[in-house]
Amino acid sequence: AEAAPRQVHDEVRLQVDEWRRSAADRVAEREDELAMRHAEEHEVRRRAEDEANARATRRRAEEEATLRNIEEAAWRQEQEEVQRLAEEAARRQAEELEARRQAEEVARQQAEAEAARKRAEEEEAHRQAEEAKRRQAEEEAEAARQRAAEEEARRQAEEVKRRQEEE
Repeated sequence: AEAAPRQVHDEVRLQVDEWRRSAADRVAEREDELAMRHAEEHEVRRRAEDEANARATRRRAEEEATLRNIEEAAWRQEQEEVQRLAEEAARRQAEELEARRQAEEVARQQAEAEAARKRAEEEEAHRQAEEAKRRQAEEEAEAARQRAAEEEARRQAEEVKRRQEEE
């Protein structure tokens, strides 16, 4: 009979130890679950932060690419404007050179025409002077012929008169 209470006491103690172990196991399991949940939550937060960082990085890269594209477009536009202005200046300069060349050509042609006109006037004046000399020479020759003819007629008349006187 004495053994029975002791046996009951041992059984109760075993039962209490088992409950304690069971409670400790449940506490450990609960702690493990909490630790796992905490780790999962930490992992979820880490992934969310990584995704947020990745999104922010992508957004910054997109913004930088957009800014670069805007800057490049502005630079290209500026270069096109510089090129257009340079071409316009070159075209204007070429037009001015062509206008100057044409004006010089017109002036050259006018000078040639004036020189040709003067030469023609001088040649005409020379021709007229030569013609006047030729006419004067012809007139002098004609006058000389007339004088010679008159002299010959007078000589003949004198010859005729002298013969008549001799007869």
